[in-house]
Formats: sequence, structure tokens, C-alpha cells
Amino acid sequence: MSNLKITHNVCIRKEYETIEDGQKVTKASWPRVGNASPTKAGGGYKVNFDFVPLKEDGSHHTEFFLFAIKENSNEES
Repeated sequence: MSNLKITHNVCIRKEYETIEDGQKVTKASWPRVGNASPTKAGGGYKVNFDFVPLKEDGSHHTEFFLFAIKENSNEES
């Protein structure tokens, strides 16, 4: 187990379609799939995945996004 402080959430971008004012609109959600922390040496991140999600066609997601965790955020809520 690592003692590195988790500083980022790892997310994917998941597009979906909805209807707004009678028009089909494409939107996106950003589900969290893991976390990341800086490496001890610096200059990089150690990424931990809770799971690697599949796209609807069965292929793996190949783009992952890191979002800094805000100091005052409460992930439990």
C-alpha cells in the first residue's frame, strides 16, 4: 500500500443523448474510475483504477482524465 497522498480523481468522459425543448442534445458525464497521486520522484503520477470501463461496443476506454481534488471537497457526499 502506498503512503502517497491522493491528489486527483481519474475519470472518463461518457456521452449520452437527451431531449431538451424537443431537440436531441448530446451531453457528457464524468464518472470516476480511480485516483492518482504524485510519484515519490516527482514528474509523474501513480494511477489506481477501481475498474476499467468498457464502451458500449465492448472496447476499452483509452482516454482518461485527471481532475485535481479540491482541498475543501468531501468525496463522501
